[in-house]
Amino acid sequence: FRRVLFRSGEAMRALARHGVIQTSTAEAMGQAVGFRTVLVHEYVAVDDAVVLRRLADLGDPRAFVTELASWLASPSS
Repeated sequence: FRRVLFRSGEAMRALARHGVIQTSTAEAMGQAVGFRTVLVHEYVAVDDAVVLRRLADLGDPRAFVTELASWLASPSS
């Protein structure tokens, strides 16, 4: 973790490499970061139904928080 990570997706992959979160969680959160970027910067038109579906399923962020909290609570962190 010594170097600065400039992109959130890169940060998620680094967390997985260091065993903080699962690889599948890192991939899902990386996709969520990309989706957020599209929404914020309006790169393309986005279907409202797609946004509502993503908001209805918060499993990925919950998994991220749970795994991160577990790592922080572990004696070796």
